[in-house]
Amino acid sequence: MAIEAKRPNDHWMSERQIRSEAPRFEKGEKRPHTPDAILTNAANGKVTAIEVERSTKNDDELEDDLRELAVSYKSIWYFASSATRRKIEQMLEGFTLEMKKPFVFYNLKEYGNDYKIS
Repeated sequence: MAIEAKRPNDHWMSERQIRSEAPRFEKGEKRPHTPDAILTNAANGKVTAIEVERSTKNDDELEDDLRELAVSYKSIWYFASSATRRKIEQMLEGFTLEMKKPFVFYNLKEYGNDYKIS
């Protein structure tokens, strides 16, 4: 919500909104990863997935999420602790340059207070 306040002209969708507008899945069917938020730049239409990692996921889940994000979005803002960022960057080493390109990292400790997510 704080990002929304800092970017009033852009369109913000929370994870809850994204899920409510997504197609329904059958029981047992794998649901694709949903980012914590999506921010669409009003000036140029650029869509940015926003992820906030307060704690590290298990390796398989994290790698699956990173791959889905990389192929689905051209811009990904990742708010994470230093330790989580290192783990993510290690996983991204195995990705192609094109898949690594969209990821931009922000230190959760540094930016968390600005965005009320620490």
